[in-house]
Amino acid sequence: MEEEKANRKVYLKAVNAIISRFEDLLGEKTARKYARKGPVDLDPDGEVEALYGKGEDSLEIVVGQYEKVWGEKVANKKVRTALNNKLDEDELDVLPERYRRKEEQKSLLNQIMGKLGAV
Repeated sequence: MEEEKANRKVYLKAVNAIISRFEDLLGEKTARKYARKGPVDLDPDGEVEALYGKGEDSLEIVVGQYEKVWGEKVANKKVRTALNNKLDEDELDVLPERYRRKEEQKSLLNQIMGKLGAV
């Protein structure tokens, strides 16, 4: 039960990150219009207060709305970038694999950070 609650918080954070990214790209009004077509409750500032149904289903429906605008490939790339910028590795592990940074991207990032002395 506790793990389920923690996972729900991750999905809530993920959907907020996605909506925020699409607000930057589409403008607040348009991004929120598409988000509201999903099973989410947005406050007046565009923050997701609640997800209805399973977290994974809510995430997929919101992403599907943005796929209608950008197409599947572009939307998923933008979603993956937003999630990888806002969620830590443990949180990303809760999400479906397609939203996680690919292993070769992690490796390249580690190489770059290593050369910079950050790892």
